[in-house]
Amino acid sequence: NMDSAVKIYTASLDNNGYIPFYNKIEIEYPPENYFEEALLEKGNFIDWVKEISWIGKNNNYRFFIAILPLPFELDKKDMEAIQDIVFEMKKIDNVKVVDEFIEDKSFHDQMLWSDNVHMNPAGSTLFSKRLAISIKSIK
Repeated sequence: NMDSAVKIYTASLDNNGYIPFYNKIEIEYPPENYFEEALLEKGNFIDWVKEISWIGKNNNYRFFIAILPLPFELDKKDMEAIQDIVFEMKKIDNVKVVDEFIEDKSFHDQMLWSDNVHMNPAGSTLFSKRLAISIKSIK
């Protein structure tokens, strides 16, 4: 309804473009097949990135992808799955991938997270500041 849309819009304006997530849910490592399923969809995802890159190039803008941090360290197999996708994306023209955060252990602090994928306001603020520095360094 319109009231909830206005509340979401106002919250976003008041918080520099993001909506604070204040709930706290236990953080758990994803199920074993989570990243395997991501790899099964890899071809579709890479095709989508190529399409967006081509549209951007034809409309004079660059496609920027930030690989977000996680509240836990990935095991070797899962890290390799993500690195494989990142490697493929980095080969695409007109795409800039920032992947420095995926192994950033400072984001493993559970006090920065509300659940497995949502940072709380403290985590979002920290990430936004670090992402801004990364974006400024892009040539």
